[in-house]
Amino acid sequence: MLLKRIVLFAFLLAGIYTVVAAQDARLSEILKAKDDTLKAGNLVRYIKQQLDIDPAKAAYANEQLISLSKTLDKPYYIGMGWFYKAYRHSQLMENAKAMEGFEKALEYLGKTDQLERIAVCHLNLAVEADKIGNSTLKMDHLTKAIRLLEGTVYKNRLNNAYIQMGTMLFSVENYEKAAFYYRKVMQTAREIRDTTSLVAALYGMSAYMANRNNFNASYLYIKEARDLAHAQQNRNNQFIANAGMIDLYRKFKKPAETIQYSRELVQAATQVNNMQFILYGTIGLADGYALTNDHQHTIDYLNKALEIAESKGMIRQSTIIYKVLSETYIKQNKPAQALACYQKYIHYKDSTSNQDVKRAAAEMEIKYQAAQKDLQLHKSRNYMYITFAGLVVAISAAAFFYLRFRNKKQVHLRELKSLQQQKEIQLMQATMQGEERERSRIARDLHDGVAGMLAAVKMHFSSIPSEAEMLTQTEGYQQGIRLLDEAAGELRKTSHNLMPEILLQHGLDEALRRYCNSLNNSKTIAIEYDSWGTIDRFSDAFELSVYRIVQELINNIVKHSKSTQAIVQLTQQNELLCISIEDNGIGFNSDKMQTEGIGLVSLRSRVRAMNGKIELNASEKNGVTAYLEFEISELIRK
Repeated sequence: MLLKRIVLFAFLLAGIYTVVAAQDARLSEILKAKDDTLKAGNLVRYIKQQLDIDPAKAAYANEQLISLSKTLDKPYYIGMGWFYKAYRHSQLMENAKAMEGFEKALEYLGKTDQLERIAVCHLNLAVEADKIGNSTLKMDHLTKAIRLLEGTVYKNRLNNAYIQMGTMLFSVENYEKAAFYYRKVMQTAREIRDTTSLVAALYGMSAYMANRNNFNASYLYIKEARDLAHAQQNRNNQFIANAGMIDLYRKFKKPAETIQYSRELVQAATQVNNMQFILYGTIGLADGYALTNDHQHTIDYLNKALEIAESKGMIRQSTIIYKVLSETYIKQNKPAQALACYQKYIHYKDSTSNQDVKRAAAEMEIKYQAAQKDLQLHKSRNYMYITFAGLVVAISAAAFFYLRFRNKKQVHLRELKSLQQQKEIQLMQATMQGEERERSRIARDLHDGVAGMLAAVKMHFSSIPSEAEMLTQTEGYQQGIRLLDEAAGELRKTSHNLMPEILLQHGLDEALRRYCNSLNNSKTIAIEYDSWGTIDRFSDAFELSVYRIVQELINNIVKHSKSTQAIVQLTQQNELLCISIEDNGIGFNSDKMQTEGIGLVSLRSRVRAMNGKIELNASEKNGVTAYLEFEISELIRK
């Protein structure tokens, strides 16, 4: 649908507000004060408070901050003035001015020790680069922001960076890695009560589940996001959650709900003149009516969306709208209008291609000029280098012998460490093989020995002659037969768990599916199992080891988590086997991850012995998420 093609996620959008020279008592009090840094700081705090409450007041106060900052000549306040000015241009969809403003803000804030603000400038520049389709520039700013923020106390800003990283991964169809970042943000956001990041991560998980055609899970995620946004009364978060509802119902072809939430978004965004969400909701209305085959309403809303996109110079969006308009006119049997729109589509498409070519040529020119300067500089320095060559050679000779000795020592230590690790892995593999052989022996003994004896006992009971009919009708006799049946069933179940025959016959996918379904009979927990793509058959030892690991994780959920719902997902792609397990239980404090119990240490060792990776994310009252990844290129059966 059109909406999905124009924007991937609504949480990359923000509000846009009308400039009104409005003041309140608090602002009047600030403006009457002496022109100093205290006044500038109060203005910055006031603007931040009013951004999502009254954008008109925030815009007016920012004009006062810009004027004051020029007088004070303080880099921080000059940078903040440019920052909020760029923010407004961003909301007005004036991308070039927004990027220029954020670059200016970065220039001044870079002269200060305000690490958080510097990182936020990079994050906003990444968003603006995404709007103009420059993924290289976006990745550059995003990487710089993450490097600045990792390991700092600014976890909410790092959450923002991870959200954008998840969005990029989602856009290139690396859905599992995108979901990994969303889950990471969800855990941290709940811990630090970062509602804005949590709403965005829930939106991302909703899109992830919708992409996997899991409507129920997708709905639960976006509903939680909507409930949080309304409880917090944050207008921008409400817009994002509403956009997620539109995406969900459009994806699952439910026109009435798509139209309902699109109309709500347009009405709410119109109240604050938020053009980006007005555009989003208008496109949602067009998609909703397209689902009902109401071509006239589809065309009407597409034209409204086109008017917004063209007025803001959004060439890529206009290109897509013209293409969909042409297709809709064809369905309406209006060839002349369809041809006119298609010609516009071709014109915009060529324009977009030319811009891409020009941008690529400009980047190549910059790289060429830089290379030429480096070459000239290199030549001019050669004479200086010759002067010091003798000294460098002497120092190098001494350094060479020292480094050679030190490197040999380091190589020796690495070899010892590698041998020790290999020995540990071999020992773990041997232990695992021994455990499986013992399980297999016990399973055979139970099946061939005790199970056979129980069957013989029941056969003898059943062969009691008809003369003893009164005996067979007694409650004690009937209870004995039932207990025999239950004992035989429990024995079969135990034998199966010790050595699941279904695993050897049908493989890992079917074995895990049946195991989860067998636990679903419980009234206390519902376990949903999904697998995506074609799951190959692997070596018996590998399948059995993976089955045991998943079995242990699920048993922990059943025994300790107090969950009512769990999800197990199996995916095979790009020579990787990925497994994710989530529950909605009580979880546990993430500090306990630092002092893992014997069970968790053993689990990590087993995964490592299989050359796999495991990520565990947990927090109190919010369940546990486990993500496993195994290289399978050499394990697939030929």
